[in-house]
Amino acid sequence: MRHSSLIDDDQGFALVTALILSLIVGGIALMIQLGVRQTTSYANALEDDAQMKSALEAGLNRAISAYASSDDPMRAQLVADGRPVHWQFEDKVLRLSVQAESGKWDLNAANRTQISSLLTALFEDENFCSSVLDRIDSFRSSGQAIDTIEMVLSPLDRLSARRRIIEDHFTTFTNQIGIDPKTAPKETIEAIQGMPAIAKRELITQRSADQPLTVNVQGDAVFVTEKPIYTFRAETEQGFGAVGAMSMLVAYPENRLFVVFSRERTVPREE
Repeated sequence: MRHSSLIDDDQGFALVTALILSLIVGGIALMIQLGVRQTTSYANALEDDAQMKSALEAGLNRAISAYASSDDPMRAQLVADGRPVHWQFEDKVLRLSVQAESGKWDLNAANRTQISSLLTALFEDENFCSSVLDRIDSFRSSGQAIDTIEMVLSPLDRLSARRRIIEDHFTTFTNQIGIDPKTAPKETIEAIQGMPAIAKRELITQRSADQPLTVNVQGDAVFVTEKPIYTFRAETEQGFGAVGAMSMLVAYPENRLFVVFSRERTVPREE
């Protein structure tokens, strides 16, 4: 009986050991499987991002080349007021746009009242508007130039959609006291101080109809001519696994084809 009991104990121990080993082997196999899936997923994500980056760069190059040649068929479509143009690239669709920097208030030179009015129109957050104005005032009082839009934003806001909105309506590259009425965003015109509402509506209507602008400037509203400095944007539209955008700041000097000031991945516009 004792011998039989020992055999039974050995068999029970063997079964428990086998069970533990099977659990260990199964766990290792599961970890390997999950690791393979994660690696594959990561590789696919890298490939998708590389394809997106390539497509965005192709879109920017297409838009920039259109502005470098007056007879390019896309040139007439890419109006420098930010209106989008859809462009087919392989089996995908990109949204291209161009915004003249002279259509934006310059943070170094523009009237503070105009800057404040537009900020209030763009953002409901009064604390955010005040913080931006405080940073602008600090730079101006110290005589230091604001080189980039990021300099008036907090680190957190530089990574948010607020940065894109600020960049769409303000600049640091023209040193112009006013804005170009032909290329200024609609929100910028609507927020102009010292200009009657009826005159703003007339200006917007004339622009929409591609008519000559006949509105007179009043008060602190100063209109200037367009400078050949533009922000080009390429954004994903169709055929991409994720959303993405890239922008490039480009100048067209008289003696050179074009000069690139900056190029970066940026925040896509919200639909």
